[in-house]
Amino acid sequence: MIRNVMIVAPVGMERELNYLAERLDGEELKPEGQTEACETESTPNVSQRGWLQKFTPPRGKFIDSCYLGTSSVWETVTPVILDGYVRKSKFDKPEAIARTTKKLICKALVRAGIEAPCEFCWQSIPFKKNALSAHKYDRDGRHTGYFRPTYLREYNSVHLRIRFGLRKVCGDPESAWIPTDMPGPIMLGAGRHCGFGLLAVADMT
Repeated sequence: MIRNVMIVAPVGMERELNYLAERLDGEELKPEGQTEACETESTPNVSQRGWLQKFTPPRGKFIDSCYLGTSSVWETVTPVILDGYVRKSKFDKPEAIARTTKKLICKALVRAGIEAPCEFCWQSIPFKKNALSAHKYDRDGRHTGYFRPTYLREYNSVHLRIRFGLRKVCGDPESAWIPTDMPGPIMLGAGRHCGFGLLAVADMT
């Protein structure tokens, strides 16, 4: 059910990206290793075979404006899978859980090479319409949300909204906010190489 795959490299590697895109164009997708069953209520109406086709998003259209655009506010489409555990029990204080979660989000920002100052908030419910929750299980203990590879199933995840910029008076949450535009694409977390932690420009209207 994956429709588009994005290949990203650091700024200045356009030649390498173009070379790779040309080599991949027309290649057939072939599964490797053991296949995993995807627990869904319906079977996708697609062929068992697929080929890669080079695609340039039209300027100003959905992919270009939402994922490759520039904005000071970004929101997750798929949840950020935290590279660590936020252990929760009835004995844990909410403040301690929040500190651990914040620490892991900051770790994800650093690992993604994002150094711009920012503020962020998180929750399990998606900020965007038609996105799935960050929960792994429903109230009956059944798998819910996005299908994850085995190696990512035990990690906690959150939906995230990031505001890039800084306060006019550093450390004062009541001080005026000075926004800074950040270009996309932006991907965060332990699953950023397989579709998780993908952010899009926030719709603030």
